[in-house]
Amino acid sequence: MISLTSTNDGRMNEHQERHLRTTCRHIDRKIAEIEEILDGSGADTLFPRYCTDLTAYQKRAVREYCSLIRSRLITILDEEGISGDSSAIPMKRAIQSRLCSIDCAAEELRPKYTEGFGDVAETLAAKLNRIAGELQDPVIHLMQYLETESEEDPDTTLEEQDTA
Repeated sequence: MISLTSTNDGRMNEHQERHLRTTCRHIDRKIAEIEEILDGSGADTLFPRYCTDLTAYQKRAVREYCSLIRSRLITILDEEGISGDSSAIPMKRAIQSRLCSIDCAAEELRPKYTEGFGDVAETLAAKLNRIAGELQDPVIHLMQYLETESEEDPDTTLEEQDTA
């Protein structure tokens, strides 16, 4: 039978430890999101998500509080003897997943998927196929490159893509 009670010496049981670790991980991710907002992550995107409405002092205060909260997370986990759990998702898998999503989104620009938006003339169909292909080609090449386990510099592949 699984015991859900904490130990007599005031320590947490494994389920309580897992809950604390998971909560701390969630808080740390939210802090990382806040830092990304401050850093302007995605500022080079065509469709920025945030506009700057904080003063330099406010940004500094947010950074300092994020740092304070994160250091408290570390202290709490250390005091409880709980490791930070190393079950991170591999970067390659996360990138490949997002590349697949991009590939699907580009595929859905093709005429057979856009007919529900109105009639697709032959010239428009050709244009939509070209646009989808232009977006899918570099995605497919990058997915193939990531599968090779290559240590080679991909610059030659990128140069080939730019001229295509």
